Amino acid sequence: MSTIYQLAKLFKWPTSKTVTQLGTMLFGILICFSSYAQQTVSNSKLQTWWHSNYELNESSLVADNKVRRSTHYDVKVSTASDSARYDSFVYMSIPRSGKAKWGYNDEDGAEFAAEAKLTMSWSSLLYSEDIWVYVSETDGKTISSVNDVTIRPSSLNFSKELVDSKTVRIKVPYSSNGYRFSVEFNNQLYTAYNDMSGESGRLNTSSGSKVTTEPKNALLIFAEPILTGDNANRLIPKMADGEIYDPAEGEVKNLNNISESIVYFKPGTYYMPYNYHAMLPANVKWVYFAPGAYIKGAFRFPNKNQPVYKVTGYGALSGEKYVYEADTLKDYTHSTTDKCHTNCVKMLQFESDNPQQYLDLQGVTIVEPPYHSFVVYGNEDTFEMRVENLKQVGSWFWQTDGIELYTNSTLTNSFFHANDEVLNLYYNNTKATNTDIWKNENGPVIQWGWVPRNL
Repeated sequence: MSTIYQLAKLFKWPTSKTVTQLGTMLFGILICFSSYAQQTVSNSKLQTWWHSNYELNESSLVADNKVRRSTHYDVKVSTASDSARYDSFVYMSIPRSGKAKWGYNDEDGAEFAAEAKLTMSWSSLLYSEDIWVYVSETDGKTISSVNDVTIRPSSLNFSKELVDSKTVRIKVPYSSNGYRFSVEFNNQLYTAYNDMSGESGRLNTSSGSKVTTEPKNALLIFAEPILTGDNANRLIPKMADGEIYDPAEGEVKNLNNISESIVYFKPGTYYMPYNYHAMLPANVKWVYFAPGAYIKGAFRFPNKNQPVYKVTGYGALSGEKYVYEADTLKDYTHSTTDKCHTNCVKMLQFESDNPQQYLDLQGVTIVEPPYHSFVVYGNEDTFEMRVENLKQVGSWFWQTDGIELYTNSTLTNSFFHANDEVLNLYYNNTKATNTDIWKNENGPVIQWGWVPRNL
């Protein structure tokens, strides 16, 4: 109380009763702020999470041990059966992670997004009953009507209610498939035009042929099902599934030599150096990202004979540390050759041969890929994938494809923000359902192949 006593004396307040009252008031304020930072929930109905090590920064690369928090939106969630509201962390992506063209001058596809100062925010949560999602604008903008807010895909037809001049709440019914949707405020919209120059023209925000009207500061909500029963057993590793390696929070650069078969990232923040990505040993068969885990890095699985691979969990895997087309043979600097498909970092890379292999890819949010986010090299006819609830955001660069579906593979309940072809359907007997796509300007939504194929 010595500091409070000095304040009371300085302002000539009565120093007995006033000190006690002021101390009680300040203590209450501290408790309030402390509890606010902890207003998340984890039970059988609703799970949200938070990163206290955030940066509010939309102009530069965040520190290695920090997570970029949205400067435009806050999100709270309540269940239909309980009015208590809980914080759900709102992440944010900006073009090139704010590091400009680091070491190169080539075009990279992010020019327009950077010039227009676009951002993409998202918040993920898990639920098992109907919920209300409260979305607030935090950048000074206001709304006067619930009609100023649009939910996409519009076919969802979610109920909306205006809470106040900055907040709208959205009723999200429970679905075992989850929902991945955009919340779009009229006061955040901008229009992009093509100036029709050269072969394909360039985008701008002032004149030319109108291309699209979208939010300058996008917001996505990923409401995913809480895993139970057989799905939990299949997708969340346990001690019975193999030896588990738990990386410590902070820098991670030792995954090339571990002896365990499962890598389990608990909630927290992890980062790999800009000139490293994990070349996992042959014994690793499963990488799990827990809800609330945020990993800056990428993974390569080189074992061509592993029968079953798993990459699961509702955490996030971010490529923000890597430069565009990071060449692993040039200390991860920008590639200047035509060998990028072979040498550049991919967020998830696998090898395949003649023995049949299977992959469960579930839940993960891939953030700011510096190149293709997912690749399999080898025999694509013997690599069967089951992809569920996958998300990709912040795909500002060219070459940020969505996913290839190999023979007999399935994709469902997913979302892709991509700046190249999104669904590469080059192979036989593939199936994609209930997948939402936010398309940037480069490449098609669905691509059948570069050469004639019999499908």
